[in-house]
Amino acid sequence: MKVVEFILYFGTGFVDANFGPPAMCPKVTENVSAGKLKVAVVDPRMSKSASRALKWLPVKPTTDAALALAMIQWIIANKRYDATYLAAANKAAAKAVK
Repeated sequence: MKVVEFILYFGTGFVDANFGPPAMCPKVTENVSAGKLKVAVVDPRMSKSASRALKWLPVKPTTDAALALAMIQWIIANKRYDATYLAAANKAAAKAVK
């Protein structure tokens, strides 16, 4: 099983989402504290999650989609994706190509 080493949050966070800390907060906080996980937050404001992240990307309001599209464009242009995995037709096929 692969372990997540980096999470990039767009429009939400691990500390402040909806009405109080979401269910993922303890697990993320535990792994960040242990040095197993790095977190970056894309948010126009310095949220609770952004204040606890390794990196805060303070985008202008309504520009987060443009940032996401630019990231996708870079990933495709630089072939930074797993083509074999993406070519799999379903979960079973993806599991078989691991």
